Order: sequence, then structure tokens, then C-alpha cells
Amino acid sequence: MIVIYRPGSDAIDQRFFEEFANLFDSVACFQEPIFVVGDFNVRLEREADADTRQFKELLAIRGLTIRPTSATHRDGGTIDAVIIREDMLNSLPLHTDRRGSLSNLDVSVLDVGLSDHHLLTWSVNSHRSHQQQPLQTVVSRPWRSLDIEQLRSNLMTSPLCQPDAWPSDIDEMAAMYDDVMTSTLDRLIPQRTFVRRPRPSDPWFDGDCRKAKRVTRRLEHAYAAACRRATSGTGSTAAADAAKVAWYNQHRQYRGLLHDKRSSFWRETIEAERASPRKLWQSVDQLLGRGCLPASSAISVDCFNQFFTDKVNLVRASTASAPEPSYSAVRPGASLAAFSAVSVADVVTAIAGLPDKSSAADHSQCR
Repeated sequence: MIVIYRPGSDAIDQRFFEEFANLFDSVACFQEPIFVVGDFNVRLEREADADTRQFKELLAIRGLTIRPTSATHRDGGTIDAVIIREDMLNSLPLHTDRRGSLSNLDVSVLDVGLSDHHLLTWSVNSHRSHQQQPLQTVVSRPWRSLDIEQLRSNLMTSPLCQPDAWPSDIDEMAAMYDDVMTSTLDRLIPQRTFVRRPRPSDPWFDGDCRKAKRVTRRLEHAYAAACRRATSGTGSTAAADAAKVAWYNQHRQYRGLLHDKRSSFWRETIEAERASPRKLWQSVDQLLGRGCLPASSAISVDCFNQFFTDKVNLVRASTASAPEPSYSAVRPGASLAAFSAVSVADVVTAIAGLPDKSSAADHSQCR
């Protein structure tokens, strides 16, 4: 909440607009909702006034809007105002209607008889309600489990590989193809129905990122398979180590690609919109995540703590019967003479370098 008072006895000069612009530039990166209120002593109802036009243009290019009101002074005129960001009209953290928006934020003007200025009032629900994306029902087949040799064997004995059984009508032939393929796949990999919550993709996540992600996941699965073969005795430890190195190298390249794509996209966007401040501030809002779904207020601190406590206990229980760890010899010349303190930045960097999610290659899976 920013409260401003400009004395009406002072003439409006350029210094006022410069200080006003500097104020908004300093709070432009705030993700929290902003309310700018006060007595500006600018005749906002006079659209042709030069000071009013400059005042409103200064707000417009920064993505700000004045909530409409009636006259706010006893002698008439609108010189008091409530200013908010345009993105707050459709944001979620604060809302006044069932749709979760500020589109109905009405500012009331009341004459309480204590001043020549009227009182401006409005209501805002500051409770952070948790609104999730709607669930989506998806039907798919586990294509990764498809046995190609078994599929080939089934097709060889089906009417599709028996020309004498082919109908003469092209539509009937297409229907036979669909029926045989569907029935064969239903036997080998039946359809599964599951519910998921769709997540929007980042605008910079393009085909190169998807291709790199597929390669990273493929090498991750190859490493997990190599570990299973090494454990069962059908594969070597050297092959598992090589698969691990290949996966780790690809994962580093993938993370570097994401960083480069993200940085390049926003640099090009900001450069392209430099001549249009309104579009530029909208891009800043998107970059800062304004209007995104807030964290659920239904999760208490105790529930959050209990979740991780149960998770740790589950990992310990699942690994209780695991064999004792094996240790490798330290390479010649390596030593640990003392511990050195780490900074918060070091911890953040270490955590940021971890894998994005739990991997099937982990020896202890959290279920």
C-alpha cells in the first residue's frame, strides 16, 4: 500500500512526474499486489488537461490503471484516486468475486463530513485461495511395454497378412485394418485411463528443448537398465558406469540448453518491446509470474513437516534390509584436512544442480 499526498497549493511541475515515475520504477519488480492511493490534486476528470494526460500516460506505460469513481471533492472534481496494476484485475491472490478476480473492485465515495475531501472505500479479499487447473482424463497405451516381436507374430497370423482374406471394397479393407490392429493392441498393451492435471509449457520451451529432454530421459532409462543388469549379474559394472557418465553429461547439456533458451527468449522479447512500454511491462509481469496460482493455504506448517518426516521414515524402512555400503579407495594424493564454511549462495548452487525430479535410476525410490 503506497499513500501519496501532493499539496494542492503547489503548482504541478515536472519534478512531481519524475518522482512519481521513479517511485513506480522502484516497485515495478514487486510480485505482490500494489495499491497506490491518496490525494494527488490532479483533476483526473479533465481529459483535455495537459497534466492529467501526462499523469495517465505515465500510469498506462507502466501497466497501471485508475479505478473509476465519482467526484471526490466537496466542490466537485476527482483529485483522489485508487491505482492498481492491470494484471491484478485477473490475478488470483486477491479477489472479490467467485471467479477469483478484481474485475468488480468498485471504489465507493462517501462524504463523512469531516473534510472537503470524500472518503474512498473498497473491499478486497486478501485470503489466498488455492485454485488448481481442472483435471483431465487421458486414455493411452503403454507403448514402451510393446514387444515388437510379439506384435509381428500376431500380425503375421492375422487377416492383414492373408491376401485371400482381403475384402474387395476399400472401405471394408480399412475397417478390417482398424479392427485387427485395435484387437491386437488391446491384447498386448490394453488402454489405460488416468487423470492428470495439465501444466502450461513455457513459451521458450521449443523443439530443441523437447528433443534434448527425450535424449536425456532415454539415457536415464538406459542407465537404470544397466544398473539392473549389473545387479542381476547379466551385465558389467563398467557398462553401468559408462551409462551413468553418458546420462550425467547429457543432463548437464540439457540444463545448459534450458538456461540459454530462457535467457535468449527474454532478452529478445525485452529488446523487441523496448519501444512499447505497455507491452514491455506485460512481459515483465509474465516473467515475474504475476497472476500464477498461489501456494495452497490449506497446507499448514505441521502438515508440511509431517510429510517430509513420513517420507524420510519410508526411505529408512525401505532400505533397512539393504546391504552395507561399499567404499572405494581414495586416489593417491587426496586428503581432507579441514572443513570450510559454505555460504548461502553455495547451498543454492548445489541444490540447483540436482536432478529435476526423482529418477528411476535412484537406488532408493520414494513412493
